[in-house]
Amino acid sequence: MALLPKACGQLMVNYPRLEQQKERIATYAGNALSVVSMVFAAGIFTGILSGTKMVDAMAHVLIAHIPSALGSHFAIITAIISAPFTFFMSNDAFYFGVLPLLAKAASTYGIDPAVIGRASLLGLPVHLLSPLVPSTYLLVGMVREEFGDLQRKFLKWACGSAAAYDSCSYYSRHYLFLTEAKEKDRGFVSVSLTKKRSKERNVGGACRML
Repeated sequence: MALLPKACGQLMVNYPRLEQQKERIATYAGNALSVVSMVFAAGIFTGILSGTKMVDAMAHVLIAHIPSALGSHFAIITAIISAPFTFFMSNDAFYFGVLPLLAKAASTYGIDPAVIGRASLLGLPVHLLSPLVPSTYLLVGMVREEFGDLQRKFLKWACGSAAAYDSCSYYSRHYLFLTEAKEKDRGFVSVSLTKKRSKERNVGGACRML
């Protein structure tokens, strides 16, 4: 911080015109200034969301509007909403503010919080195109492209990737559920046959004794 006043003084002395100062800053610190300003803006945005309890209110409203019939699908619901939520808010606001409430609500339906945590990671392809990710701004600045052009070209592919992840996760979970159900049914049938055969043996032995 002590170097900032000296740097400002040197700029005003050596480059008295504003255009010259902008050119020097863009030459040596263009990427750094854009990333730092983005970090400050994201921090202010996150602080407003968290300090005013808007994140908690959004999570409570979302949970209240999920029907009880869809409670068993809470993991896939979390995976779907993680993409827009992490796009419009920071990781800290979502993973420390919204996700614990989702995990707590899912636990009432017998869903492990670890499953909800893994499901929340499926929206990361969309999150990386969020304006709240400073590293993306840095990369775009290094290749001299516009951030809006990047979003227009790649956001549809990111949404498609997230949808593919969600679909594969849902159908693989559904397949595992059916497999486990079939194995349980087979076990139940085998146990029933064993009990039936033991009863038949007992009845046959009793008849022979008579």
